[in-house]
Amino acid sequence: MKKIIGMFIILTSFILAFVGCNNTASHDFSLSKEEKAWLEKNPIIYYAPDPEFAPYEYFEFAELKGIVPEYLNYFEELLGIRIAVLPTESWSQALTLGMDGTADMLFMTRTAERESFFEFSAPFLFSPNVILTNENSKDQFDINKIYDYNIGILEDYSSSAYLKLIYPESKTSTYSSIVDGLSALNFEEVDGLLVDLGQATYYMDRLKFKNFNVGNEIGFEYKFSFAVTKNNKILSSIINKAILSIDEKKHLEIMDKWSYLKHSSLISNKQFQLFYYGLILIIILVITITTWNRILKNKVSEKTKELELLNKDLEKRVHDRTQELNNLNIELKDSIENLTKTQEQLVESKKYAALGQIVSKVAHEINTPVGNSITCLSYNQKILSRLESFENEMMSEDISKLIDSTNSAYNNVEIASNIINRFKQMEMSLISQEEETINIYNLISRQVENMIYEKLIPASVTTNIDVEKNLQMHTTKLLLEIIVKNIILNSVQHGFDSIGQITIIGYEKENIITLIFEDNGKGIDKKNYKDVFEPFFTTKPSKENIGLGLSIIHNIVVNNLSGNIKIESERGQFTRLVLKFKKT
Repeated sequence: MKKIIGMFIILTSFILAFVGCNNTASHDFSLSKEEKAWLEKNPIIYYAPDPEFAPYEYFEFAELKGIVPEYLNYFEELLGIRIAVLPTESWSQALTLGMDGTADMLFMTRTAERESFFEFSAPFLFSPNVILTNENSKDQFDINKIYDYNIGILEDYSSSAYLKLIYPESKTSTYSSIVDGLSALNFEEVDGLLVDLGQATYYMDRLKFKNFNVGNEIGFEYKFSFAVTKNNKILSSIINKAILSIDEKKHLEIMDKWSYLKHSSLISNKQFQLFYYGLILIIILVITITTWNRILKNKVSEKTKELELLNKDLEKRVHDRTQELNNLNIELKDSIENLTKTQEQLVESKKYAALGQIVSKVAHEINTPVGNSITCLSYNQKILSRLESFENEMMSEDISKLIDSTNSAYNNVEIASNIINRFKQMEMSLISQEEETINIYNLISRQVENMIYEKLIPASVTTNIDVEKNLQMHTTKLLLEIIVKNIILNSVQHGFDSIGQITIIGYEKENIITLIFEDNGKGIDKKNYKDVFEPFFTTKPSKENIGLGLSIIHNIVVNNLSGNIKIESERGQFTRLVLKFKKT
């Protein structure tokens, strides 16, 4: 009875282990262009088997038989290739052929060490590992006393490595084949033998060993896959797709063909037959429930996918609509900003145009009398200087006062004359001048040289010109000259007390000309930024400076040249004017 119960445990574990293969869901089989091209270049794949691993794979009269060849035949038919079986004498040799690249593919279970050499397909066969014991042994095997026993293990099997991992101090004897291991257990050379359940069942029946019992499982299950050499990821992908394409019916056909337990002589026992057929009913029930669950799962999955697609479509619509609204908001914001800028430019243009007209009329009206006054006062100064030479105590004091008042009148009239000259510059910006193509570098260089010659730029101020030599612009020459002169004068008059430097930079990018005038002088308070371009604004009034310089520049840049001007400054460090114009 003890043997029957043990074999019932074996039968139960073995059949249920194979039922595990039904968890592999079938998929539509299709290969990528790269995979098809690889198969055309490699019509033969080399396979290295374990020669004594029945019922999975084994040699019989030099022919590979077992469960695995059934799958290999399926691969040949599906992929249109030939799988050549390499002759091997042991599993260790087969493993070596795979590691050195001689074999393309092997059948085994995944371990961390093997992952360094191989890529693994999805697992498709499952079987537990158990410890077999000899029923003739005096002591009953107790897994809790495993360190007291000598356990037989098979060379290079993953189950052997697992045993040493969880029971590192266990005593073991290593055998190169299952036959050697079972023989050693039969003759009580070892107390137990760690084996795969399916393999052990096959060889026990073949060798007529009937005196073995199932001792204990060690918690290790073989999850068999096809392993492909690490440097061949394309073949690994092909084999994995082939495995996943196999349906349950095909798996069960293969399992039924190679299920050796049902042909075992032990099943002739009537009690065992009852267990066997009862178990078959249980298995059918398990398969039915599993299949029904899978059908339900597939339906749920399909509905879930439909809902996901609907959600994605809804999310896309919401996203697209949100994006449209964002784009409309951006366009509306840009339109408002452009409208505001246009409005400001129109107001400013009207202001400067009106100012220019007033200035033009005033300049014309007062230019002649002021000029005549300067001439008369100059003449009076000469006469008075002669009268001063006569010695007359009564008249000397009066003459002196007359000279002072005449000089004062002359200075004030001269200031008025300077103002009129500045007014004339504004008037020039209103007069239509003939346009021409101007080399900006040459114009700035000549302007700086003239100002140095006229001593408008003192010797204590250096001027660096870093303008592209071929930088050109089609515009009015006079307007550019006014801009350059006024900006430099503004730096000289307001930026420096003594030593200073003015740098002029010019370049073209994407049809936009940029001119930068920078000095390292006193700088401008940020509170004055908005006022610096206003007419008559100055922080340092004098007869030469009446606050029209930057106003004139702004008027020319914005209204005459359709450009823009920006000021940047840091108090006590620098002032920078950035001018931008379209090239054409």
